[in-house]
Order: sequence, then structure tokens, then C-alpha cells
Amino acid sequence: MKGTFFTLFLIFILPLCSLAQSETPPLSIGVYPIPATEVRERIIDWFHGENIRVSQQMTDPGEFILECSREKERFLVSIRPYSPLASLVEFSGVSAVSPLVTGLKKTLTEYVQSLHGEGHVTSLNIPHAVRKQEKNMFCLSATVGGGTVEFSGFAIERNGLIVSTAHDLESIHDIVVRLDNGEEVAGEVVKRDALRDLSLIKLSKNLAGAVPVGKGRRKLNLGEKVFAVVCPIHNREKVRTGVVDEPPARVNGQPLWQVNMDVTPGDSGGPVFDSDGRLVGVVKGRFRGGWSRGFLIPVTTLRDFLGLGER
Repeated sequence: MKGTFFTLFLIFILPLCSLAQSETPPLSIGVYPIPATEVRERIIDWFHGENIRVSQQMTDPGEFILECSREKERFLVSIRPYSPLASLVEFSGVSAVSPLVTGLKKTLTEYVQSLHGEGHVTSLNIPHAVRKQEKNMFCLSATVGGGTVEFSGFAIERNGLIVSTAHDLESIHDIVVRLDNGEEVAGEVVKRDALRDLSLIKLSKNLAGAVPVGKGRRKLNLGEKVFAVVCPIHNREKVRTGVVDEPPARVNGQPLWQVNMDVTPGDSGGPVFDSDGRLVGVVKGRFRGGWSRGFLIPVTTLRDFLGLGER
């Protein structure tokens, strides 16, 4: 009987003890004063930027487990409510000194800090899908009346076609386009529509990428966040965030989205995206009475200008 008990002890109890000793307890990287769903979105977006594959599951209401992998790395991230408005984040399967741990802690900390400044954008809370479109926006300049006017534009075809606004270009044909690598290329205005306030510019060289106008969104929701990618004149941010806070307005018979967004000279012509990186409009300008009331030319107007019609 004693021999049988000892055998059972060796078979069942010792392996369990070894397993308990080998398991590493989860590594907490902090409690953050934002809901778990928002923490999850920020973490997944940062992981995508680091080429980390993520699959997720919800274990309990409001609690998430992210199964992550990159090449030979495999690890878990758990996100669970610490309070109604705060979340605890824990790693499993990585060292406390791993760059993943320090990088994610820095990302979440700076994201929380960025929330204290309304409308302020850092590279850490710009969706990865929007960041990918930055390379397709260009700074444009032209000589007007002896002075230089600067504005923004974006590629719609890799064969060198760029869209921008039309105001300030009434008698302008030659444009200087500064590419993402700093190279300056000559451009020519090949189409201009003053009513829609859009222009089409042809470059003398092909481009590496383009914004897919055909996949753009026709409708936006009130309260939706949007991101404008514009020329960073005077060391300002290249990406501005805004919120659709009013129904569309009509100016000279043309529809315009109204957004609460910091719009400054040089932003006109920049593409505007939703959080998934889909084109939603073009920066037209701002309300003359202030800086934070912006107007966007809708994708439907852009499609009409390009002769693409309705989808």
C-alpha cells in the first residue's frame, strides 16, 4: 500500500510541483487611468507598428487576453479593469528588461499624458494606419505675386498625380513639390476647379505610393475622430487630430465637413483619414474667426472632380 502511494506521489504530485515552480508569475507594467477597451486599442496599434501579430480573446466582461507573436517570440498580455476608469496591464512570457516591456510602458504613459492636452497629437496616439499614409503627403509651394505660398497635397496615383486645393492657384501653372525624402520635383497644374476648390498636379517622376481614393468613406459620424496629414510648416505637427462636431455645411452650393481641428496656413490640400487610414476628405481651410474650426472637402466631391462618380 505504501509503495502504491509513493508511486502515485511520483506520478502526479511531483510534476505539479515542478510546473508550479517553473511558471513565471505575470509581470505588471502598471495601472493606467483609461478604460480597458481603450488600453487594448493602444496596445494593439503599437504592436502592429512593431510587426507583432496579435490575436485577442475576452475572458470576462471588460478583460482581454492578447496572444502575441513575432518570429520566434511568443508572449501574452492581459488587460483587466482595476477600477471603472483604470486598467491593469500584465505581461507573461517576457523578461522585465525586454524592450517590449519598456517600449509599451513608455507608449501607454505618454498616451495618458497626451490626453491632458485636447487636440494635441503625438506619434504615440496616431493610429498605425494613418502613420502609413504620411509618406503619401507632400509639401507644395508656388510663387504668387512676388511671394511664396505654401500648401499641402497628396498622391492619388503612383504615376505622379497629386491632389491639392485650388485657391491661391488662379494663375499658377508651375509648382515645386518636396517629396518625403526632401527631394524637390517640378509639378504642373493640369486641372483646376475653383468651385470645388480642388486642383490636380502632375509631377515629372513616379511616386512610391498613393492614397486609394476609391476606398475612401463618403459618410462620417458626429463625434468621430479624424486625422489630417499636412505639411509641417514652422515645425508644427505633421498630423493633426480633429472631431466631427457639426453636420455638413454648404458653402457656394458645395458640402463641407465641419470639424473641431487646429487648421493653420499651409494645411490646405492635406488628406484627412479616419482611424483605419481610410480617406475621408481634404483640408479646405479654417473659419476666419478662429483657428479651431476647420472645413473638409468630402470624398464625394473629390471623386466628382476626378471623374470617378458615385461608388
